[in-house]
Amino acid sequence: MRKFAVINVAAIDQSTNDVSILFIFSPQEYDGGYAYFGPNSYNNLSKAVPWAQWLTDPDPTHARVERAVMPMQAYAWTLLNTSTPWSVKFDSSGAYARHLVRFSVSGLPEAADLRVELDGEDLGWTPRADIGLDRYHYDVHRDGGLSAGEHTLSFTLLNGAREPAAQMCSAEVLEFGDESEFVATPGHYSLYPTFSLDNQTPYRPTNEDCLMRQVTTPNFCKACIEGLWLALLRNVSLIDDIDASSVADLGESYTVTWRKDGQAIDKFTNSTEGEVGSGQYAIEVQYATNEVRVDRDDRLKA
Repeated sequence: MRKFAVINVAAIDQSTNDVSILFIFSPQEYDGGYAYFGPNSYNNLSKAVPWAQWLTDPDPTHARVERAVMPMQAYAWTLLNTSTPWSVKFDSSGAYARHLVRFSVSGLPEAADLRVELDGEDLGWTPRADIGLDRYHYDVHRDGGLSAGEHTLSFTLLNGAREPAAQMCSAEVLEFGDESEFVATPGHYSLYPTFSLDNQTPYRPTNEDCLMRQVTTPNFCKACIEGLWLALLRNVSLIDDIDASSVADLGESYTVTWRKDGQAIDKFTNSTEGEVGSGQYAIEVQYATNEVRVDRDDRLKA
């Protein structure tokens, strides 16, 4: 029987359950998809931003598109062998300051099993600790832009003993402007381009802050959480029912009186707590019951 790494069991369980719940109300945010709709997707720059209330810049008229491009994406789902590396060629404009190589592999539990290269340069891939044979997603962030022209990304299986389990699942390359053009800081809300299966460019609220964008991210972004609240309450009333009935006269009551500097504070009458400023305060509680008609020593007062 196949055993899953503990880290992946948690990720699979969370992503399956959370995305199943949220996908009804919010779309995917990862590249290469097709279901871009709802509170975390923006498809028309001439219309209001759905998450304007969460933008880091509070003036929605200043909302900008963060500068990025995806020159390559491949869902290969191919078994690797030691005789021929899997590789893909792509072109770059050379107009971006930074880039990211993102990929997922499975069946490769050791760093010595695989070499990942971009233009012949080893990217230094190491597997997630204790991942075993499970699939996992990896990001290699690289400062400096790609040169204009053709580039090659390759995956070379080094350990033949990993055949036939070793698999290159997916790969993509993303290019970004510098920090003044593309804010990668966690918690920043703006207009981040997503690159769809149909070569369209919808926008998402954050860079990598949401499970709908990255399966390795533990939480949803604020726009998705808000959308989930509103969607779940769409057909639900916060009041289930109102049951009106007469209350029998219990023959007892109490009155709470607050005083500041000797003067009664009417707004706190019968309140058991209150926010007050500086001054001298006194609180009086008067208990009344129809079983006591005379209380000469104020035993029912505190």
